[in-house]
Amino acid sequence: KNLTVQKILNEAHISRATFYKFFADKYDVINYYFESYVEQRTKDKNEDDMTLLEACAFNFIYDNKDYFLNAIKLEGQNSLKKFFYDYYYNSSVKIYLMNMKKKELSRKDEIAISFYCIGSLHVLMEWLENGTKESPEFMASVIHKLIPKQYWNIN
Repeated sequence: KNLTVQKILNEAHISRATFYKFFADKYDVINYYFESYVEQRTKDKNEDDMTLLEACAFNFIYDNKDYFLNAIKLEGQNSLKKFFYDYYYNSSVKIYLMNMKKKELSRKDEIAISFYCIGSLHVLMEWLENGTKESPEFMASVIHKLIPKQYWNIN
């Protein structure tokens, strides 16, 4: 709540115009940081590994839980919930298409992936709101086991 664009500008020693050239608002900075975090940890690893993606997401949120507990309460066009859903959906689509050796999704595929991502997001938010009592690794493994293996063809 106390983070402002002005504080970011002062700390980064950049102009407001430069900031808005790259980011929509202060929340977009965290979204970018999350994407960079996941990319760095999955770089040179198996790109079709949903477990790795899930573990990275839970670890990042756990390491920054105070921020995320406040951020998930915000609604709107650049909300954290929307960002996480879009990021997870797009990543899941990429992994699914690669694993299934498909070029595009059927409507059935879209619905199944959306259902999985919405459910995963709900569980993630509930975990955060309930104090992150379980380890990030435990949460990622539980979420991963919910993927229907016959549908996803992911080990």
